Amino acid sequence: MHITQRGLTGALFLCLSTLCNFIVRADSGIHLNQTRVIYSGANSIQNVTIGNQGGQLYLLQSSVQLSLDNSNPAPFMVTPPLARLAANSSNVLRILRQGDTPLPEDRESLFYLSVLAIPSLPGDVSIAEQSRLSMGLRFLLKLFYRPQGLSVTPEQTYCQLQLSQNGHRVRITNPGPYFLTFSQLTLGYQVVDLERYPSMIPPMSYQDYPITQAISQAYWQLITDYGGASARCQSSLLTRREAP
Repeated sequence: MHITQRGLTGALFLCLSTLCNFIVRADSGIHLNQTRVIYSGANSIQNVTIGNQGGQLYLLQSSVQLSLDNSNPAPFMVTPPLARLAANSSNVLRILRQGDTPLPEDRESLFYLSVLAIPSLPGDVSIAEQSRLSMGLRFLLKLFYRPQGLSVTPEQTYCQLQLSQNGHRVRITNPGPYFLTFSQLTLGYQVVDLERYPSMIPPMSYQDYPITQAISQAYWQLITDYGGASARCQSSLLTRREAP
């Protein structure tokens, strides 16, 4: 799948100067070939391709971080961490597991691939100095580490979510080992705003969603490994009383 930066939710325009900290969407010729990274425990390396369809030379600064708001290094490295991306060309970023930090073997773990594309400055400025001085386009992609030996495939879990309603909320439980992300969720006649409410449910966890009235049916689709939408799932809801 070929994803342009306009269509990539994680594409952000960042000012790297200490004097400004605004974040807005940007449009350029930079694009990634996927919207998420699945790092299989069966493989020693995972590749991500970044392309440049414009006429500007960019410098790439890439890393894997623990979370959206925690840029501390994760147990993965990206090679090359610094690279040039010429006009009308593409580069392959290679992600490798590093260190001996143990990760759960019964479920996925979530990290974030950060790619900063910095427009080139004059040739007498070093890559490190350009990284410090320039503005850039930042891409953040979810990186799912998927251990070997999970007993079910992601597709087998899509329609296995467990739903119950309690008063003015619906609880959706994900009993499986994968992170599941909604592309669409309808509770009764209410289409859930997934920009406002959580779109992702971690493995063996749950999320609560508000409802305005009792409902009997729910419908959803999930984002697949390839960035598309799954087949539509449907569930009847159970109603339980508030705990005393």
